Order: sequence, then structure tokens, then C-alpha cells
Amino acid sequence: MIIDDGVARRCDCWHVARRQAFFDLVPREFLGSRLDNAKPDLRRHPRQGEMLQTIREDPFASYMFVGPNGAGKSFAAWLLAINSFESGRRVIAIDLDTLLKQYRAHEFDDGVNPAVLADDLKSRVNPITIFIDEIAATNPTAYAGKEFFQLLKAAHEFEHQVLMTCNISLDGLHSYWGRKGDPAVSNSIMRRITDYMTLIELPE
Repeated sequence: MIIDDGVARRCDCWHVARRQAFFDLVPREFLGSRLDNAKPDLRRHPRQGEMLQTIREDPFASYMFVGPNGAGKSFAAWLLAINSFESGRRVIAIDLDTLLKQYRAHEFDDGVNPAVLADDLKSRVNPITIFIDEIAATNPTAYAGKEFFQLLKAAHEFEHQVLMTCNISLDGLHSYWGRKGDPAVSNSIMRRITDYMTLIELPE
């Protein structure tokens, strides 16, 4: 059976494989949850109810989830990523350390193709959702930091969705990136995050 998805004619086996590949990335504990039926676990964090209400009101906005491990950051981000995927969007889910390693490898070998580059986002025709997990758990070089900044810049300018999680405060993140990479790039990244993403904090 051939399906015309508006971009190319593809067999239904391609769509089945694409769906399986995406859901293979979703942690097992989140597989049965969807944005419209998820219930807050107030034992994990008392603000989960507020968080779910916020993301349901604007499910295609960009969000930065900040809070300790176990508070529900990844749960909320996966709810949004699944919702985007089931709405027909391409979804890229990757932790930042892996993405930056791909950027560093790409710097020396054009044959290495990172999961997503800024140039991949320079179109509004087919919106993409990018879920970048654990953005403090990495060691950014100046080059990788610049690539990450360009990615965030393109995502905003071309109206793609970015979802990110972080288990330290934004001030701590800014300081960490400034020490490890290029302070000027760190400043630019933080401005993109604070100016163009909705911040949801789940404090300890």
C-alpha cells in the first residue's frame, strides 16, 4: 500500500518503521502517557499540576524545564515530544552531550552527520520538534557551543519547537558553560533560552 504524505509517496511499512523507531527512544515508563490524559504525581513535585496545565495550553511552544532529578522534567518533555510526533511532526530526541560530540566529530569529518544542524531548520514548511535532554551534563568546547547557539537561533527564527531539560539553575548553567567553553557564546545561548523559551521551574 502506498501513502502520499504530501512530501513523497511512501509505503505504509516506512511509516510503521518510523513510528517504531521513535517509540523505541521513549523511556518505558512514559510510553502509555499522553498529553491529554497525563495526571500529575504530586508526590514527585507539587507543581506538576501547574506544569501540565501550562504545556497543554500551548503544546507546540518551546520549553525549558529546570529542576532536580525525579521532579518530572523529562516526563513533561516526552509528553510534548510524543504529542508533536503524533501530530505529524518530525521529532529529534537526543541528549546534549551526544549532540555536541557529533558536532565535534563533524568539525573534522564532513562524513559525520549530526542528528540535527542549524541548516536543517532553515524552513518553516515542515516544523520540527527537537528534544534535548540534560543540557548541563556535557563538556562544551567553543566550536560545539557555537554550533549549539546556531541551532537555537535557527529554531527560533524558523519557528521550530525546542524542548530542553536541566537539573541545575539557569545561573549555574550559565556559569558552567562560561567556564567550559566560550563565555560570549554562553551569553548568547542563555539569551536565546531566556528570551524565546517558556521557563518551567520545579524547585527543590
